[in-house]
Amino acid sequence: MCRTHPSCGYATPTDTVPRLPPPLCAAGGAPCNVATALSRLGVAVTFVTALGDDERGTQLLNLCKERGVLMHAAQVLKGAPTRDVYVVRDNDGDREFAGFGRPTESYSDCFLDANSIPAEEISAATVLVTGTLGLAYPGSRDSLTRAADACRAAGSSCRLIVDVNWRPVFWGDADQARVTVLAYLEKASLIKISDSDLEWLLGVGLEEAMGDPCKILDRFPAAMGVMVTAGARGATYCVHAGPKSSVSGTVESFKVDTVDTTGAGDAFTAGFIYKLLEAGSLEQLAADPRAMRAAVVFAAAAGALTTTRPGAIESQPTLGEVRALVRERVPEREQ
Repeated sequence: MCRTHPSCGYATPTDTVPRLPPPLCAAGGAPCNVATALSRLGVAVTFVTALGDDERGTQLLNLCKERGVLMHAAQVLKGAPTRDVYVVRDNDGDREFAGFGRPTESYSDCFLDANSIPAEEISAATVLVTGTLGLAYPGSRDSLTRAADACRAAGSSCRLIVDVNWRPVFWGDADQARVTVLAYLEKASLIKISDSDLEWLLGVGLEEAMGDPCKILDRFPAAMGVMVTAGARGATYCVHAGPKSSVSGTVESFKVDTVDTTGAGDAFTAGFIYKLLEAGSLEQLAADPRAMRAAVVFAAAAGALTTTRPGAIESQPTLGEVRALVRERVPEREQ
């Protein structure tokens, strides 16, 4: 599932009034980034989305195909444009979502048709990844719900991973957004959330999460695990390993020369899924504390490498690049 948009970013200081350079336009959108990052790592992935019947939609469709992503489930809609998002980037590479080129509810992704969601194909998948931005609009909210229910109906053979992407520009009412997102997360097997999104969603600060990530998981009794990412501070995680046991830990970030942080969290998600699939299932991964930690380390490496080049998709690393960074920086016992 994906909310797809080309993003245009201005690489300018935010503490001055600069002369703006020409915008840099790049393809992106969180689950879209996850899909292309997974394909880059060699994983077979199908991308479910709604695009406009326009130049940007065609470009994005072709880019995903070039990256090896299966696009047969993409809906191409007439009369609704492919979304564009304006992203402001500061001198440290950090970005902020600033708005859209037209009213947010007018874009094609808002009209993803639930009846056209490939429910049988989703039920046969090992992992379904969604964000939460689609919950802001009735049509895409119904589609997310249908997809999530199809995955859940398959039992443990399909695991729903939800990345909580809090972007105020997509929502009209922040309080209602919180209620809607929390309700949807009751369907998730694994929740990936950034430190800033955690503060918004649960009112929990990073230090508390780093101190005991299992307390965050306790807030989601239906979920099997939670991962909290915090950029340069690293990531922390807690996963149930059995009826009365859990595996938890914290992984430091990789120190790299950061150019653009856009898509880093999505590459992290893709890296973790790669290791999950390598292990066979989330249950098998959680049963081995060393393997679980190695999966988060691998994910952190994928995310870090993505920040060393501009753009969310163009910057995504290959499997060989991620493995090389892990071998170079991480003790063998943690790989």
